[in-house]
Amino acid sequence: RKFFWPNMVIDVRNYIRLCDICKTTKYPTQNLNPPMGSQAMSERPFQKLYVDFIGPFPRTKKGNIGILIVLDHYSKFTFLTPVKKFSSKVVIEYLAETLFPCFGTPETLLSDNGTQFKSHDFAM
Repeated sequence: RKFFWPNMVIDVRNYIRLCDICKTTKYPTQNLNPPMGSQAMSERPFQKLYVDFIGPFPRTKKGNIGILIVLDHYSKFTFLTPVKKFSSKVVIEYLAETLFPCFGTPETLLSDNGTQFKSHDFAM
């Protein structure tokens, strides 16, 4: 059997767009993970660091809601510290008071475009 009615294509598209089963089983046509740009290799430890937050998680008894992650590009050594809030101040304090005194200041500090890393304080 064949069917046709005026605006059939639009009706079918709308049905598929609103159908819960169609939403969960449809194969995405867009590349959800575009390729990242290549990063130059580090020549020594602590030359290049990646920073990011994970969370929020349920608040702990000590008031922490997430984790600040600092990853050394060369060694892949990872520093983790619990945080009470996601802010540029938290990142700056941890780096300036804990990591930089022990390991020195890296040449490059990389992050995602989170608001914590785009603030005026962090740019200085």
